[in-house]
Amino acid sequence: MGSRLPRLTRQELRDGLLGVLEAHPDLHAGEATLLERLEAHAGELARWNPRLSLVGPGTAHELVRRHYLESLAAWPLLLSSADDLPNHSAAGAAVAPRGQPEAASSLVDLGTGGGFPGFVLAAALAAQAEGRAHGGAALLGGVEEIEREQRSERVGWEKIEASVVLVEPRQRKVAFLRAALRAARLSCSILDARVETPLSGVRGLPTNIDIVTVRALALAPSLIRELFDRHPDLRLLLWSGRSEPELPPSVETRRRVRLAGSDHRQILEIRRVPSRRRSDVARSSALGSLDARARDASARR
Repeated sequence: MGSRLPRLTRQELRDGLLGVLEAHPDLHAGEATLLERLEAHAGELARWNPRLSLVGPGTAHELVRRHYLESLAAWPLLLSSADDLPNHSAAGAAVAPRGQPEAASSLVDLGTGGGFPGFVLAAALAAQAEGRAHGGAALLGGVEEIEREQRSERVGWEKIEASVVLVEPRQRKVAFLRAALRAARLSCSILDARVETPLSGVRGLPTNIDIVTVRALALAPSLIRELFDRHPDLRLLLWSGRSEPELPPSVETRRRVRLAGSDHRQILEIRRVPSRRRSDVARSSALGSLDARARDASARR
């Protein structure tokens, strides 16, 4: 049995997310739609949690910060290129990135569970698209001018509709996600599958994936390697604690976003190591192996 959760109001959600909303004009333009959908999700979460334990009792009292805000903290990583965001920034305090964004057209969330971060990011992407379609009304003072400046610098993001796939193997949690999507009137795909190697055995994954988000799973290095083998330009966003995940040599942590209110929780952006550096790593590894063999041979003499 799970714990009872408070039914969050739209105002409570807005108060907890205000830093992120104000920092990103694109997101702020669709604020009303975003908060409406998150309120609907929170209502379903409160209804289903006593049966499914979607949110544990340890974080039930700080639902907005630990789940909604920490999910939305990935927003600048979805929109920005590798040089736009500071390497260490606190969720809710980052300035909207400037320059040319790498806009995602396909996002896959592995192990969605209660909807964090996949549902929250899907709601944000939909709200941003709708906000742009309606001209970005009702922005805070001064933000509208910034939005006009930034729109001229972006590369067709407003023309891209991102598809989001929520991957969840447990049927009861899939049922919750379907109920939450209906309540929020949010269009999103759900794949009831367990993601494991080889990926060729997992049916329903998009052919092309731009971003994979993982908050509640530990991915094996072999699975991470296969993801990047299939999608070389992938951005893998991992929510991490004190212990960072083991990565294969072909990928690296490119950026980190520290999560507000914590000295150890963070989001890691994992990217493929550039081809020239991969060759250097492979060469160094081969030389190291030859040196080791030579030492072994010398020791046996």
